Amino acid sequence: MSDVELSRQKPPDGGWGWLIILAAFINAILGPGTIYYFSVLYVAFLDAFGRSQADTSWIYSIFQFCFCMSSSVGIALARKLGHRTTVMIAGFVASCGVLSSAFATKLYHVYISYGIVTGSSLGLTYTVSIEMVSIYFERKLTIAIGIALAGVGAGQLTLSLFTQLLVENYGWRGALIILSAVGSHICVAGAFFRPLLNEVDVSLPSRNAESGDVMTINNNTCGDSNLHDGVQYCEVIIVEEKKQKSCLTSAQSFLKTVFGVVVFKNPLSIFLVFVSLGFGFSELVVVMNMVKRARDFGIGDTQSAFIPAMMGLVQLIGRPLLGVIGHTPCVKAHMLFGTAIAICGILAVVSSYIKSFAGQLFCIGGFGIGVGGFFVGLPLTISQFFGHENIGPGTSLMMQAGGVMSLASGPFVGWIRDTFGEYDIAFWASGIVSMLASAVVFTLPSIDRRLKRRHSSRRHDSKK
Repeated sequence: MSDVELSRQKPPDGGWGWLIILAAFINAILGPGTIYYFSVLYVAFLDAFGRSQADTSWIYSIFQFCFCMSSSVGIALARKLGHRTTVMIAGFVASCGVLSSAFATKLYHVYISYGIVTGSSLGLTYTVSIEMVSIYFERKLTIAIGIALAGVGAGQLTLSLFTQLLVENYGWRGALIILSAVGSHICVAGAFFRPLLNEVDVSLPSRNAESGDVMTINNNTCGDSNLHDGVQYCEVIIVEEKKQKSCLTSAQSFLKTVFGVVVFKNPLSIFLVFVSLGFGFSELVVVMNMVKRARDFGIGDTQSAFIPAMMGLVQLIGRPLLGVIGHTPCVKAHMLFGTAIAICGILAVVSSYIKSFAGQLFCIGGFGIGVGGFFVGLPLTISQFFGHENIGPGTSLMMQAGGVMSLASGPFVGWIRDTFGEYDIAFWASGIVSMLASAVVFTLPSIDRRLKRRHSSRRHDSKK
């Protein structure tokens, strides 16, 4: 089978790209947004299965782990199957996973259907959407990513309240059936992910005399096409005609994309991995337990459901604004990134001392701004230090790091609650880890300069 590649244009920073942003926005609502309404389902699962909080928290930990680890697989599949096909298939499988969870009779059934199946499928869509936005935008990338990822806030705002309403009226099983139908709209959004194709100059076209419908231009063979003002628009450009690739070579290429080998060659990526590990722990502690913790503080069920909704509201508004701020020439991407992580750490600690409903809204709302800044700033920071072309693989690599931490931290936090009867220790740990991670981010430029000087001196010595 010949290796067929799409020759892409320079990002147009507009045009069909605005529909790409809309599709990515919808995917963010129904994909990562699903993570945040789990805090409502978590309480329902505790009541339904009667298991400990440590056991029940494994659902979220498995979900988050699979979501993060599969993100790089999504990039690899998108480069083989196309972004559109990958997202549509993943959306269908995720919807089936949520639907099957509604019929679970044991907790481990939910581990598999919701944690593994749904988490893995939704992870395939996240970084694919970010990469698709980066394909269509370069100069306006910060604004484009900010708008697209605002869908996470919209999902948290609407789906947390919607899920609470569904659970109250239809029970958790009925809620999951309806949510599976809502989630299937990822397939519709994925249909908008049209590849960006190249325009080929055809000032001197040569037509095949025998078939009359094949044209060879600049050593590329294209099917019958429309000519307009000397420009030919080809659906697919065959870059390497009839070139066979071995199974081993294809497998190596796939695995290289999955594990971000290209990015990982830069030692600076190791520091970003540690940052993602720390933030992965911090985010999981707060997001998974904010509703249950509010109820421990004596806040009612309906008011508790408003807490994740507040986090979603500030992200809905804040992520586009953060994108605009990041687009400002005087603001460095890593400064936005590090400040956001520091905000999360400070407010995780402060939330232990403000136990009223208004106080929790304030802390979680501020934490939401920090989370939004992390996910807007991450691809921009990767672009700053690793290059625009590594946004997709780099983001997926950092997501994997966060996923590894989430697998262990969920049960750990549940154990703390079961043992000590409160979450304050876990929230303190969350805050300290975030602040340490932010300190690493602020030192990235100096670390990068030092690594480059060391690499330059080694090259200089090797030439002697």
